[in-house]
Amino acid sequence: MVVVVFVAALAVWMATGFYTVQPGEQAALRKLGKFNNIQGPGLNWYWPTPIGSRDIVQVDEIRRLEIGARSGTPVLLESLMITGDPDESGLPGEAPNIVDVQLLVQFDIKDLESFLYKSVDPAGATMKDATETALRQVVPSTTC
Repeated sequence: MVVVVFVAALAVWMATGFYTVQPGEQAALRKLGKFNNIQGPGLNWYWPTPIGSRDIVQVDEIRRLEIGARSGTPVLLESLMITGDPDESGLPGEAPNIVDVQLLVQFDIKDLESFLYKSVDPAGATMKDATETALRQVVPSTTC
């Protein structure tokens, strides 16, 4: 009787490993917490919890990051303010050459493993920091 219950429980546990990946998605598979493989669309099976886990991500969509604007409407609190003076001269509270930058960045995912596991908050803070760094290098060197 114990063997029958054990085999039934094992069969139910193994059946929970089936999952579906839709077209345009990829599944990043982890075994015991370490990245193992990437699966494409279709019906798949991978080790169920707690041995394996999977993260299914839409990879064919164009993702957007808006800085200083939301759907075309300026958002002053999120605008990137860049001073045009290399030495930031002026009295405290004064910034003689300020540029208000509003920007829309579009990106997609090329490498799912790097996107999920090799960056911190890849679609949020990492993209915003990289964009702001690039702007802070380009804007001061641009002449009107």
